[in-house]
Amino acid sequence: MPDAACLTCNALAPILGESGYLGYPSLDPGPPEQDLGEGFEDMPSFEKLFGAFASLHLVSSDLTHYRAFLARHQGHEMYLSLDDEDPESLPEVFVAEREGTAPDSRPDAQEVPAGHVRGHVVYGCAQCDTSLRTPEADTLLVFEPVLLGAEAATAASQLLSSPGIESGWTHGLCGVLDPFGELFYGENTLHAFLDEHLEHGIEAHFEPSNR
Repeated sequence: MPDAACLTCNALAPILGESGYLGYPSLDPGPPEQDLGEGFEDMPSFEKLFGAFASLHLVSSDLTHYRAFLARHQGHEMYLSLDDEDPESLPEVFVAEREGTAPDSRPDAQEVPAGHVRGHVVYGCAQCDTSLRTPEADTLLVFEPVLLGAEAATAASQLLSSPGIESGWTHGLCGVLDPFGELFYGENTLHAFLDEHLEHGIEAHFEPSNR
């Protein structure tokens, strides 16, 4: 299963979704340092894809934990293992993990980071008196009501549109971030809402969940 680690420290990254990944594990916006094989040469970094979610105020506790790990290991040698790799060729830290002999060094991603609360993001267009609410609650970074910037929101919409998510840049994301979930891949997607209402001005606000 896909996984990431810092080879400099032999430290495993936090679990992201269902043993997934979001781009190459780096805060550097440049291309991946690792040879990921055919079809993955242009995989964007975690930080670039994270920026798209952040511009939409969809920062889950998973993403926050993962980004904190990358910040602690910035400048180190990172490695992303993919599903089709030969287990015999994997770095030692992954082999030990799969054999159950690795020390328990993986950061605890179950702990809720400061500032995160279970809830929804609601995007509203006052001109049309309509809104779009994330279809399921998730543990997200709370924010004050804000008007989405056209440039950032448009870039996010393009980056997270179906051609991008089908390229193998993401895998195993869960909850509201699932690129194949209702928010990004259903009939009433966030992309469509942004395209229709962005020029009117879209305000986003956080709505705590009652459950």
